[in-house]
Amino acid sequence: MAHKPQRDSPLCWCKKQTPSRPPVRGKPDTEASLEEETQGRRTHIASPSQGNKRGAATVSAALPADIIMNYELRTMHYEYLLLLIALMASCVTKTSNDAEQQEATEIQWEHYAFADSSRYGQVEMKATVPVATDSVTQTIRDSLIAIIQRNATRFLPTEGNTPVIKPYQGNDSTLKAILTYYGKEVLAYMNKENKAIIDDYIERISQDTTMTQQQIEDAKEVRPQWVYSMDIALQDTDSLFISFNDEEYGFWGGAHGGVLGDGVVTFRADNGERLRSIIRSDAAIKMQPLIKKGLKKYFQEQGEQLPNDYQLMQMLMLPDQSGIIPLPKQYEPYPSADGIVFTYAQYEIACYAAGMPTFTIPYSDAQPFLSEDFLKIIKADNRE
Repeated sequence: MAHKPQRDSPLCWCKKQTPSRPPVRGKPDTEASLEEETQGRRTHIASPSQGNKRGAATVSAALPADIIMNYELRTMHYEYLLLLIALMASCVTKTSNDAEQQEATEIQWEHYAFADSSRYGQVEMKATVPVATDSVTQTIRDSLIAIIQRNATRFLPTEGNTPVIKPYQGNDSTLKAILTYYGKEVLAYMNKENKAIIDDYIERISQDTTMTQQQIEDAKEVRPQWVYSMDIALQDTDSLFISFNDEEYGFWGGAHGGVLGDGVVTFRADNGERLRSIIRSDAAIKMQPLIKKGLKKYFQEQGEQLPNDYQLMQMLMLPDQSGIIPLPKQYEPYPSADGIVFTYAQYEIACYAAGMPTFTIPYSDAQPFLSEDFLKIIKADNRE
């Protein structure tokens, strides 16, 4: 950060005193002496850089008092100029120190990726988390590790999200140790559970009298491999927020897999707390025009032509008959540089083929519906 001198600092004061025009006869020496001799009005100017005897210049002319005073003023101004240069050098040093201090306080990151597979499963888990160097990074790191643990221990969409893997209890707190433990545990669970399902399937078709022997043998070769992937990546960081994208994908047989995770997870840069519920819970009805506008833009970017609200509603699969498009539930709205981002999960308001409808509402439009706590944060950065 560049050093900005204060109005009354010596640097600014010296700038005000710097003469507007340079001396007429080059640069006078700072320690030059003006010595007027009493006999013949002879003036001796000696440069200490050359010695008082060697290289001394002798002026054999009578110098009026106004010329002597003018020279003294120029000498004084030159001394101020040297002081200005010294102060500027100190400012450059301080600026350098400030930059070094800022660089030293930048967040350090830890990355790791685990990948392994077998006949029955395929696992890939990778993440980026901050190194805990202060209370803020420690809080963010703990939150992200908790998300990793939650994701891995219940990677299957089971009833009530019941954990199927025991939480990590090791002494090694590095990201590598944590992801390696969960990656191996997930793959071991796949090997056990998916193998049991496939073995049961093979036993049943082997007893099917409606199939030929060749059909039975061909059916035995159909062994779908379970897939689980998790990626927690740094999304964005600025003076107010630090955001990560928590994306999971799972396939457990069937027509297609599914996207899981929390989506974008945002933390406050000043204390590390996770942002939640930045949109008021009662804002859905009043936000319908903004939500419909955003959805129309999303579908139009996908190649759909939706000129009016009626055609938009025909594209949606709402959870009830009220006709009110709800606020996103699985992925909480999050702040970006351009506004509040809305993302709906698969099947949340539309069919699987519709993808994950996403759009951004500018801060100016979203402001009436933002929570009071979030408004206080963004006011400090003029984002409202």
